[in-house]
Amino acid sequence: MFGALVVATGWEHGVWPLVGFIAFALFVARPASVLVSFSGLQLARPERLFIAWFGPKGIASMLFALFILNSSAPDRTLVFDVAAFTILASIVAHGLTDTVAAGWIERRMNARAQG
Repeated sequence: MFGALVVATGWEHGVWPLVGFIAFALFVARPASVLVSFSGLQLARPERLFIAWFGPKGIASMLFALFILNSSAPDRTLVFDVAAFTILASIVAHGLTDTVAAGWIERRMNARAQG
C-alpha cells in the first residue's frame, strides 16, 4: 500500500535536492544519531558501525509519513514524498548491503571471540 501511494503522489520537485537529502539522511544523520546514542556503552566499534548503518528503521517511518499525508499541514504532500523516497532508498541500500555486512560483522565477532 505504501508503495502505491508513492506512485500515486509522484514527485514534482527537483531530483538533486531529494538525492542530497536522502544521502544526508542515510549516510550522516541516522548513523550519527545512533552513534551518539551509544556514547558511554561498552560496545566494540564494529558493532556500533553495524548498528549505525542498519538501525533503527521500520514501519514507524511509514506510519508517520502517512499521518502527515492525511493531516492538514500545508506541505503534507512534499513531506510525505521526501519521507517515502527516503524510505525506499533505505530499503534498497540496506537490502543490497545486508548479506555483506552480516558476514563482515560475523567475522569480526568470531575473530574477537577467538583471540
